[in-house]
Amino acid sequence: MAKPLAHGQARVCFAREASMLGAIVSHYVIDCGSNIDFDSKVIEEGQIELGDWIDRTHRRVTKITETQQVVAANSDRASHVFFLIFPSNVPGEEFTLSPFGYKDENGLLRVIRPNARYVGSVRSGELIVFDRPAGNMWLKVITPSGDEAFAPNFQIETGKKYLVSYTYGISGIDFSLSESP
Repeated sequence: MAKPLAHGQARVCFAREASMLGAIVSHYVIDCGSNIDFDSKVIEEGQIELGDWIDRTHRRVTKITETQQVVAANSDRASHVFFLIFPSNVPGEEFTLSPFGYKDENGLLRVIRPNARYVGSVRSGELIVFDRPAGNMWLKVITPSGDEAFAPNFQIETGKKYLVSYTYGISGIDFSLSESP
């Protein structure tokens, strides 16, 4: 957090609080906010229509739409993500088993444009520090089983530093966002 900030950037520290529930499972942090370059695709169940192609999970898929539902902050949805496609520069060990990381040989998934920025993965007790331009930050956390957790929208200002504390446990999920001194 102490490194100098590049011009026009803000710094965010995303910390996953330590918990026994799912401690060894990586959670993928995605930013779907404004003023960022999207490099990843999040495709949710509601965006898929059944049809002729069969993927490796034996689901039939022909069309993927770009409509995403608005979800309340500090809430979650179980098993809602159908595909999570990371940018090509993410190391292979970041990919999980089906349905994540799967691309159809016929380019079927290219019909949807990138709609998120991949920030990184965190396990219980870990943190990620990243820079982003000023604007509206909307963080989403996705688990390997396709669960989604939604952070509140948060206005980021140039030159400032922020802390996002993420809790995932038996009592549910929670995001706490604050400006750091």
